[in-house]
Parts: sequence; structure tokens; C-alpha cells
Amino acid sequence: MAAANDIVVPRPSTEESALDACVAFSAKGRSDVARADLGPRLRDPKKRIEAEDRSGQNLAGRNFSGKIFVSAKLKAASLRGADLTGAIICSSDLTGVDLTGAHLERAFIGGGTELDGANLGGASAHGLTIADASGAIRIDGADLGDATIMCEPGDFVPCLGNRISIVSMFGTNLRGATIDHLCCSALGLQTARLGGVTTQLNGYHDMNFTLLAAGVAESERITLIPDYGFSGHKTEFTGEEVHQLAPIVNRMQLASVHPSFDCSRSRTDVEKAICADSKLAALDRALAWLWEKVEHNAAQNADQGKWFSTRGDCPPPGEDSRGSFVSAADPRGCIGLAYVERIKQLAPVSTATAIGSATYTTDRPMDMPRDKTAALAQRFIAARGFRVDEITVKTLGNGAGHISGYGVWANGHLCGFDASEPETKRAGSQFRITDGSATPRDDDSISFAITPWVVVRVGGDKQFQCGARGGWSDVYFRQPDSLVSTADGLTPPQ
Repeated sequence: MAAANDIVVPRPSTEESALDACVAFSAKGRSDVARADLGPRLRDPKKRIEAEDRSGQNLAGRNFSGKIFVSAKLKAASLRGADLTGAIICSSDLTGVDLTGAHLERAFIGGGTELDGANLGGASAHGLTIADASGAIRIDGADLGDATIMCEPGDFVPCLGNRISIVSMFGTNLRGATIDHLCCSALGLQTARLGGVTTQLNGYHDMNFTLLAAGVAESERITLIPDYGFSGHKTEFTGEEVHQLAPIVNRMQLASVHPSFDCSRSRTDVEKAICADSKLAALDRALAWLWEKVEHNAAQNADQGKWFSTRGDCPPPGEDSRGSFVSAADPRGCIGLAYVERIKQLAPVSTATAIGSATYTTDRPMDMPRDKTAALAQRFIAARGFRVDEITVKTLGNGAGHISGYGVWANGHLCGFDASEPETKRAGSQFRITDGSATPRDDDSISFAITPWVVVRVGGDKQFQCGARGGWSDVYFRQPDSLVSTADGLTPPQ
């Protein structure tokens, strides 16, 4: 599976890049940026406001057009109606600042600037860029047409990503804007004007396309790009298609529920939870497959009966379960964790069986609809892609198979391994992959329980063959080959 595509998001520049200016004026120790190389406006000390503390001051209506703020403190300051047109704000503290009705056209805010609690309500901010900043902001009634609230690194600038969240956006104009993770927690999203917006899909959680569609007329368009660490493609959808996606995605999730039992006959709370969650259903089916391959002696039968009767139990309050399995059906992830632990127990004592080729990712299992909506569903999967944290199996059981893994993590840290079947140590359905040393330790290996539906990390080093910030996940779910190839293809289907 390919790594996530690089999405080029334009950011404004003065005579030099605004983000480069933030580095030049705030990262004093950087030898690769020379102040003398910057343009005249950036060198002019009359244009700079450096290391000044104006916290709590009333600066309403003041003219700061074209100014450069570096390491400035404007905490809880009032900049209502102030003119900040074309301003550059770097490494500054704007916590709780009041920018109501301010002019922020073509301004740049970044370089680690703190914006938590900032209010941009009613601001005129056409073409504003916010990159490498953090905090929860309000933008009710603001004009953010063609604005960019997303971090796109330059050639050498360490743009580490946006940590901006939007609290409320009632009546906001975002037409033509590029917004990092626009959907779906902000209040008032359904009242915003979103035609022409480009935004990242939230790959880790389900998106509420009903709210997103409310701000896009059927004749308008919206562009979706994959989340960081996801395969996929920048894809444009019409407003009409966005309106259709909500029920389509819901049907895809429901169609992906295939446990080992008939959901129409589910009676217990645990069974109903499994039938409402495709991850739990896949774990149930994998465990049933393993149980068929275990000797059913008295001890195993007793253990299975005890596990079955307690699989829905949660640990005492205050002890967290695995976030990987938290869902509306299993709020604390207790059922999923119980299945994973039982799979770990059964895998090494099961009968070794051939396992066909498949790709497993950490995403929720997803099946394609089999009706006229299939083409649109396929385009959505092409846009979202799959989390680039995957295990790929090539026909295990004949001695010529392969197990490989690949993952992309924070700041581009990678995980990767590739092992032929003879290079692994197999016990039942458990496979141990080592670094090739003669007497590998646990720290030099990783073990997985592999079934046709899920792959569970059993033991070894979580960071086996990984960069400093990488690490293998606890559970991987099989994805349909047709969907994986769609997300991996060079061109999304039309």
C-alpha cells in the first residue's frame, strides 16, 4: 500500500515566505537562515514588534497592517476591529485574544503561535493563513474565504502541523478555503458556507457527511484529501455526492458486520454489540476460526466457557481499556480487549493451517455496496484511503509465503519488515519474525497471531524495525482486496 500522498497547499508570501520569516526571527540558533537574506520589509525594524508584552491591553481599532509580531504577548488583548492586513505573527501568545471584526486579510499566523480561546467572530480574514499554530478558536460569522488553516512544510522549514481546532463556526464563510480536519465537531458547521472548500478527511473516525453537506449546494463542489498517514487521493465531490455519502458510508459499515453467528438471533447485550460493530464482528469470527483448530479437551473447554461468560466484563472504574476498540457498541472497549486476549491464548496451540493472501490495516472493516451507489462508494474509499499501518500476507502454509509490514508515523517515522515464511518461527497460527540474528531476544523480534479476518500482535518489540516514533498496532483487520487496490492506485476511479 502506498504512503499518503503529499498534498501541496499554497501559503502566502511577502517578499519571502512568511513561515521562513517565523523561523528566521524566532529560531535564533538556526544557521541555515540568514536574516540578511530576507526581503526589505522583513528586515525593517520599524515593521517588527519583537518580544513586547501587550497582554490585556485595549488595542481595538489600531493599525498593525503589514507588521511582523515575533515572540509577542497579546494574551487576552482586545484587537476588536484592528487592522492586521498582511501582518505576520510568529511564535507569539494570542491566548484569549479578541479579534472580533478585525481585518486579517492575507495575514499569516504561525511559528508555534498559541491561539487557544481566540475569537475571530465577524473578522474579515479573506486569504488568512494559519500554520504551525495551536488552540481552540471561534470563527462565527467571519469571512475566511480562500483562507488556509493547514500546515504545509516548505523546503527546509520545520512546519510540524496544525493543532488548531474550531469550536464554533455559525454563519462563517469558508468558500474556497483549505481547512485542516473541518468535520465534524465544530458547532454551527451545518450553517457555514462551504462551497469550494478543501479539507482533510478524518481517517480515524467516522465523518458526519450530513453536517458537511448542509453547507454545500448541490451545484457546488468540495475537495477531500486523505489524512496524514493514510493512502488515498485528493478527490473532488459535488454537493449532491456529499449529500449521498452519509447513507452510503453507513450502509458500508453495516454490510461489513460478519460475526460467526446469526445477528437476527442475537439476544445478549454482548451479541448485540458485536452485531453493531464490524471490528468486534471480525474478532468474533477470527476467534471462532481458531477455536475450531484447537483440541477441545476438558481444560480448554473449561477455559472457553469461563471466557465466554465474562467476555463482556469491564475492568474496575478508572482502569482504561484499549482505545482501539472503543465504539458506541462497546464504549470502553472491553469486549474487543477480551477477544484479543483470547486470540493470543489460542493462536499458538491451534493447528497450523494455510492462510490465503490478504492485506490487514487498523481501519474498520469495510465492504462495498452492491447497488448503483458502488461507484461513489469506491471514489470515497479512493479519497480516504487506508491507514498506512498494515500487515500483508502472501499465502502462508506452503512454505513459500511472505509476511510484511509497513507503517507511517509522526514526523515521517517509518516501520517496515519483510520476512519469507521459512524465516519465521511458527506455532499454530502464531508467527515470530526476527531481525535475523542467530539467537534473537524478544527485543529483536515481533510475533503476530494471523487469521483470515484479523492479525493480532502477540508479543516481541512493539517498535521492531521502526523509527523512534513508530510502533506496530495491537490489531489489524482484513480489508477487501478491491478496496485496497482502489486506495493504492495511482489514479482514483472516475
